[in-house]
Amino acid sequence: MKKLKVAVVTLGDSRKEFYKKREHIVQSEMEKVRAAFGGRYDITMTPVIFDPEEGQRAADEIRSAGIHAVILHLPVWATPSLAFRVADSTSYPVLLLGNLQRDTSSLVTLLAVAGMLDQAGKSCIRVSGDYSDREVKEKVDTYIAAVSLAEGIRRSSFGMIGGRSIGIGTTVADPIQWQSQFGIEFDHCDQYEIVYRAQEMNPARVETHLRWAKEHVPNIQYGGRFTQDSLELQVRSYLALKDMTAEKNTIFWGLNASRT
Repeated sequence: MKKLKVAVVTLGDSRKEFYKKREHIVQSEMEKVRAAFGGRYDITMTPVIFDPEEGQRAADEIRSAGIHAVILHLPVWATPSLAFRVADSTSYPVLLLGNLQRDTSSLVTLLAVAGMLDQAGKSCIRVSGDYSDREVKEKVDTYIAAVSLAEGIRRSSFGMIGGRSIGIGTTVADPIQWQSQFGIEFDHCDQYEIVYRAQEMNPARVETHLRWAKEHVPNIQYGGRFTQDSLELQVRSYLALKDMTAEKNTIFWGLNASRT
């Protein structure tokens, strides 16, 4: 399985003379991040950020690489304002990752950065502790999985077949609302497109799928409206939808069938 892309950006102190005294802590903490998450994700670790322009370059690199999950790593005291441009590299919340060691001032920086981003209207998730700790890993994993899911939805396409079913308003989704909230593209077609395609389906292809169904379902019980002809119609309709999905590159469908 392809690993999810994650950017880890470590913030430094713009007072480089002071930063130098703690550089060994930063390097050690960065190695801990690699050890904890490098095997799980495709991680891009940028050079330590010391000024806004370096933050802008890191943000540009993150965008160009198509990375949406961004972790702001705060191993020691860092200049909080350096976080803004990096956080702006993604449309999703960023995760602030720090430690709880008393000699690092990591937690103080995390709170300062979180407060600044909150005021700027940028959502962030606060995580502090030992990076190898199970609870810390679960929080980071949850964040990355959520960003990946949201981005996957944003890139998806919805196929809307038919209209409101027998006047039931609760069965209808507003595609414009989906588009504005989730970024989902959508298309519409009449439900009878399935009927027309099913009627014109290659008989040999239908027979192949019918044979597969009968071989893998040990007991098919016909009765009432469920006959061999209706089973064949179901297979034809399934194949029609499958073809429509491939042609339109649709990820999922909503089928509102009128009662006849």
